[in-house]
Amino acid sequence: MFGGNRRVSPEANRLVIQIQPAEGLQLFFQSKIPDQEMNMRLSELDFRFDTGGRELPDSYQRLLQDALNGDASLFARSDEVEQAWQIIDPIMSAWRSPAAPSLAPYDVGGWGPEASTDWMKRDGRQWFDVCPVLQ
Repeated sequence: MFGGNRRVSPEANRLVIQIQPAEGLQLFFQSKIPDQEMNMRLSELDFRFDTGGRELPDSYQRLLQDALNGDASLFARSDEVEQAWQIIDPIMSAWRSPAAPSLAPYDVGGWGPEASTDWMKRDGRQWFDVCPVLQ
């Protein structure tokens, strides 16, 4: 941890934010093992919304309920929508360009196209997939 003759580099700390369908937050961090000189281990803080036994409403249920109740706090204002389109329109134009690379499709429920895994491997990296596979 502090230099010296360590043979193994500690794993990097990670903050993992999981979105639907398995919402949650995980924090992986190095911690010192008590009374073990300077030996480290990877510790984990795992918080998931689905562990309370109650079924969470999906995002559309929540939005529709808020609309029926007159609560506009989760809805975008018109200036936010206009700004979002100013960002997205050039991206969509680039995708329509003949010079744009082809999109790599993948199966529904999959982690993404194989091309993305190959892209990461070429750079000596890998995806960090901790989201549980839901049935």
